[in-house]
Amino acid sequence: MMPFLWVLIPYLLPAAVIVVPLALICGIDIRVRRLRKSVQTCETSIQAEAAQLTNAVNELKRRFEEFENEGVTRRDPEPQDAGLSDMARGKVLKMHRVGRSTEQIAETLGLPKGEVDLLIKVHKVVMRPYEGVAPAGQMGA
Repeated sequence: MMPFLWVLIPYLLPAAVIVVPLALICGIDIRVRRLRKSVQTCETSIQAEAAQLTNAVNELKRRFEEFENEGVTRRDPEPQDAGLSDMARGKVLKMHRVGRSTEQIAETLGLPKGEVDLLIKVHKVVMRPYEGVAPAGQMGA
């Protein structure tokens, strides 16, 4: 039996050298086909989503143009000055807590001194009921 294998080895080795690369190439070909199919599916879904986005953008453009045209024909009344904005109030109170004088606050923020004084006094009156109460995070400390 052994001498028979020795006789076949010179023929089996070249056959293996040819068959193994062919098998690898066939496996690669199958994977490439699967990937192409997957890419085509992805491209199709991307094109569909792009079409939806294009339609949505066009609809937004149309609505924006309608809004602009409506704004030209119908004038909204100008908003009335409601005094200090919430941001300005917050800045005034923060600067007061830091220890700045009403004159410094008024000058820094460009506000009338009377408004700054009034805001600080109103804040003190509103906060008076809470003066003895500890903040929520400091209970039992």
